[in-house]
Amino acid sequence: MIKKLFPVALVAFALTSCDNGDYTDWVLPEQNAPVEAVQGAISASAATSELIDLNTAGEVVKLINVTLPANATVESYKVSLTNGNGGVYDVYADAEGNVKAEDLNNAVISLFNREVVARELQAIVSANATVQGKQGAAVVAYTAAPFNVKLQCIAPKFEPFIYYIGATDGWTNAEQRLVSDDNGGYTGFLYCADPNGWGNQFKFHRVAGDWGTEINNSFFTEYVGAAEDCGGNIGVNAGEGVYYFDLNLSTGRISATKVDAMGIIGDFNGWGGDAFMTWDAANFCYVCENPGINANGWKFRVNSDWGLNLGGASLDNLYNNGENLTAVGNVVKLYPCRVKSDNIYCTVE
Repeated sequence: MIKKLFPVALVAFALTSCDNGDYTDWVLPEQNAPVEAVQGAISASAATSELIDLNTAGEVVKLINVTLPANATVESYKVSLTNGNGGVYDVYADAEGNVKAEDLNNAVISLFNREVVARELQAIVSANATVQGKQGAAVVAYTAAPFNVKLQCIAPKFEPFIYYIGATDGWTNAEQRLVSDDNGGYTGFLYCADPNGWGNQFKFHRVAGDWGTEINNSFFTEYVGAAEDCGGNIGVNAGEGVYYFDLNLSTGRISATKVDAMGIIGDFNGWGGDAFMTWDAANFCYVCENPGINANGWKFRVNSDWGLNLGGASLDNLYNNGENLTAVGNVVKLYPCRVKSDNIYCTVE
């Protein structure tokens, strides 16, 4: 019993012999008090009430002015931009309120479209600020009251042509093309088919065969006629055939009208009917044999309607509402899809 009790008594003696202050610290180490509650809020406003034209603004734009509570610092701000229709796009500003012009341009395009006009957006600034208190530092989340900013996106560069690539040729060949009006609009005829059962869908390339220049469904917000959004691709919903496309990369609108009939009309039939043509898919052309045309004038028209008719001063460059044609022959071939030429053209044999 003595052997068992002696160590315990010795330990007790040692503990009672220690300085009371040292013992207290050892048992209850000092705890830092919680950082004091931080008062105040942030306020934010547009750096300018004038329109910010991103075409001339430079790489970085001073977008916002922010006032922080005392002893608060931030490294960056989140600026949530909205278009008034529920769309939200977040950009990030540095501690001085500067935002990359590229990010702002992407925001305008995403919330609206590529049309180069003034846009007014609502901005909400938020930040996680580091606040220094008497007992230490705390991270506090702040959100400022909303305000408006005015932005104009960068004018896109429009290539002379955009090139179809899709199911028609197994997504391997970008030859068919639409022609530019130099203002964001592209028009022309495309043969849309689905020989492999993948869906009658397609995209465009700005540079033929270059997927880095892809134009897909995200470029369009309005689909008209037979055009449809296929979730990544663009498509047509009226089956295999030739379609007339009218699209605009600035406004985000794309329209497709199926060519149910391509006809020849002119003096030879009293300008009152059509000699209908047959589509030759292998050669991307319409063919009509022995239409009876004469030198007194004739034209092509779509779906027996004058809304879309083709003529021109020469056979190798046809366009809507062009001059009457006067060539004479027994076989007429029309090549509308610009596969082998930048122009719509025809031959008369």
